[in-house]
Amino acid sequence: MTRSGQRDADPEAFLSGFRDVAIWTTAHGKRLTGLPEIGAFTRKALPPRAGSPVVATYTVDLILFIRPDVAAVKIRQRPATRDGGECLDEVFRGQENPSELVAAHPGSVPGAPT
Repeated sequence: MTRSGQRDADPEAFLSGFRDVAIWTTAHGKRLTGLPEIGAFTRKALPPRAGSPVVATYTVDLILFIRPDVAAVKIRQRPATRDGGECLDEVFRGQENPSELVAAHPGSVPGAPT
């Protein structure tokens, strides 16, 4: 998976890091099993985002090797501005009850895909 594939709304570049047997849970909790299902979802969901002023940054939080050839990877996804890369989830920092802000700032909600 390439960061530029996501940023540029290029499904094939995005999918290049997935193996045929991959299982991917999106940032919003949708579980996709196998490259055909991941690909179908990505090819439908990603291109409409090409002109969006909001992109995402991705940081690996945890890699757990279940077997030598199988790893679970937890990602921290943060919405950011396309033009300057400013992280939008800062609006939630220091808030006791960030759930109140979610409705007002839906494009700023961070995700945690696996």
